[in-house]
Amino acid sequence: QLAGSGIYNINVPMVNFGTGGAFTYLGVGGILNLSGISTFTGATTLSGGTTTLYSAGGQLSTTSGVTVNQGAVLTLDSFNTINGVAGANASASRLASKPLTLNGGTINVIGSTSGTVEGTASNATATVTLNPGQSFFNLTNNGGTTQLNLASLTVQPGGYLGFTSNVALGTGTNQVMFTTAPTLAPALAGILNRATAKVGNRFEVKRLRE
Repeated sequence: QLAGSGIYNINVPMVNFGTGGAFTYLGVGGILNLSGISTFTGATTLSGGTTTLYSAGGQLSTTSGVTVNQGAVLTLDSFNTINGVAGANASASRLASKPLTLNGGTINVIGSTSGTVEGTASNATATVTLNPGQSFFNLTNNGGTTQLNLASLTVQPGGYLGFTSNVALGTGTNQVMFTTAPTLAPALAGILNRATAKVGNRFEVKRLRE
């Protein structure tokens, strides 16, 4: 467990310790930059602050799953220079298509100039569970194809999910792909109707309201 509001730079892998392999970051107002290929196998829980995976390392490929809680931000950055290390695509998927739980958190995917694909296409493991709160996926396209591959979406009552991007979202070069196209049931609920636009397995919804 790591806590604090400062800036933490970890450039070595995080590994299992003893019998526990989970990692929790309690970084309200803090910044955590990770550039190592971590090998711990427990759950990752982010509660506050901004956690950034960057450089060719910057991978949580063996974690059992990632939870981003209210106010926390997880950034997968393949573009910006951080700690003197130029932006680069990871040597492998940063999250390795692991399950994601959003409790009012935000996940940013920042693509490289040559394009970035996060997650394996048509995978069945990168499930997204959306719990109460306002959660977001934000894509930044800096050239090439920027694509986030997810498996499925489960929306719990009170869950809100927004998809944003710096360029048109849902084009062939800037998209979020679900293996199983999300189904909203009931189709109409809450104060506002929920609308989706699906092309194949592409989910191009701007936001959901339960």
